[in-house]
Parts: sequence; structure tokens; C-alpha cells
Amino acid sequence: MLVREIQPYIRLAHSFSDAEFIKKTACTADNRLFYILEGSCDIAVNHTTYTAHPGSVLLLPRGTLYKLSKAPAKIIGINFDYRFDENTNTRLLHPMFENQIRKPLGIEQPFEDAPALEKPILLHEADNLYPKLREICEVFEKQKLYADRICAGLLIAVISEILLLQAAPQQSENLVDAIIDYIAENYARALNNAAIGNKFGYHPNYINRLFVKQTGLSLHRYILNFRISQAVTQLFYTKLTLSEIAQSCGFPDYAYFSRVFKQQHGISPSEYRKKAPLA
Repeated sequence: MLVREIQPYIRLAHSFSDAEFIKKTACTADNRLFYILEGSCDIAVNHTTYTAHPGSVLLLPRGTLYKLSKAPAKIIGINFDYRFDENTNTRLLHPMFENQIRKPLGIEQPFEDAPALEKPILLHEADNLYPKLREICEVFEKQKLYADRICAGLLIAVISEILLLQAAPQQSENLVDAIIDYIAENYARALNNAAIGNKFGYHPNYINRLFVKQTGLSLHRYILNFRISQAVTQLFYTKLTLSEIAQSCGFPDYAYFSRVFKQQHGISPSEYRKKAPLA
């Protein structure tokens, strides 16, 4: 099956509280999507427990073992098949529990272009999915003319966005790597968050969040640290003046360079240079 061939059949779409949920380890007879609206919730998936917060989305393929904790939470739940089957004549499949499964569940055709859909997907900060999920629940509940087609179209959009979000970590890692390379080549220039955001076409706040997540440093601090590391090399292995080193490493003046250097190394650049082989 290809992603473009998805034509979902939705059995159930509703919001519920965690208090209403069955606490046993259940097995998905069809595909399940959970979106956390309020509160936090521990979710055991195939006996591995994850914590979900508001904005988290969990997509489970059929045959997945899962259990929700007793933590207070409000959740959107959607039960569905990826393709409509004329033999399917019920909106809701009764839950099957771990100790009741007697034979393997039938599986849908594997996805040739999206194997990620064949495994559980847990994503955080997926708030942009909420409007579509809310509309699916509202349309499903009213069951007006063409409700099934409207819900199917909205769910196709949700699944597509989940695939994009699921691929984002690799894309963001590549973006951070590209920016790191750019900093290494241009650290002597007047670099700042806004300039880098403009260069790569992303909001500087977004880039800053990626840097914190992947390096543990803000973008501004990463640039400062890189400049100081280059300054250390020049202090040790060149005869440039301290002001020349400050300028060549992208600092607007020596006073600022000296202040940042001392914050990082505990001593001034001149004191540091006394340790250098060329001193």
C-alpha cells in the first residue's frame, strides 16, 4: 500500500477522560490514535512506558499492546482502518486483552513508502493536529450527510502531518549540522540569531530551540563558544594582538571579547596567553 492510497474508515472518534478508560493491557484490533488534550498520562506500548503531555499524539497500528495509566488526562481517541473494507459492518470493535488473544490479528498491507506507520509513533508538540482532530470528532458525532468522507479527508491530512513530524528529527538534525558548518566558515562575520534565521529561512526562535535540543546550548551561546575556541588557538599559536584576535573571531571590540573569555576560562585573554608556547 502507498500513503496516497489511504482511504480511512473511522469506527469511533470521541474525546474521553482517562478515568473512563479500561486499565488492562489491551490489544488494538484496528489502528488507534490518541491525542492528549489535558493533563499528563503514562502510556505503556508493547510493555514500554512513555509519558505523554498536552499536545502529544500516539498512533498505534493494529496488533499493538497498550495500556493507559490512571493519571488524570483528557484524550481524543480515534479507531480506524487505513482502507475501507466492505466486509466491515460495525463501527466499533470490542477491545481484546493480552490474555485473551488466541491467534495473530490480521494485518493490513504494509506501506511501501511509509514503513513508520507499521510501528507505534509517539510525537510531542503536535498541537497543530488539534483543530483537525477536534473537527473529526464533531463531524463523526453529528453523522450528517457525507460525514464519513469528511472525516476520512481530515484523517488523511492528520496522518500525513504525523509522517512529516515523525521525519522532522532527521531533518532538524541536518539543519543544525548545516548551521554549525556555516558558523565554522563565517564566525568572523557579524553573526546573530536573526541573520542565521534569514540565511536558512527559519524563524530564529525555531533554530534556537533546535540548538538547545541537539547541543544543549542556545544558538547565541554556541556561536560565542565557537569564537572563543578559535581565539584560544590564535592566542597560543599566533602573534596577533589581542584586539586583532578579537576582531578576527567576530567580536565587535576587545572589551566584550575579554569579558566573554573570562566568563568561560576564569582568566583574561592576556593571562591565558602567558601559557602559550609563543609567549
